[in-house]
Amino acid sequence: MRKLENCQSSEDRHDGWRYFFEKTNLKPGMDPEKATHLRQADLETRESKAQQDVSVPIERRETLR
Repeated sequence: MRKLENCQSSEDRHDGWRYFFEKTNLKPGMDPEKATHLRQADLETRESKAQQDVSVPIERRETLR
């Protein structure tokens, strides 16, 4: 991680442009536009599920698992 951080310019670090690692099942070298679309769709699915979980009362959440 430190090697990755050291590759960035101090301006980028100061401005908040940091690289980050993410777990993904996307293949390396895929079309960046398609990869962005797939990541966005995955994010929306996870957020939707999280919203549904929040709306279920805690007592009921335990029985759903």
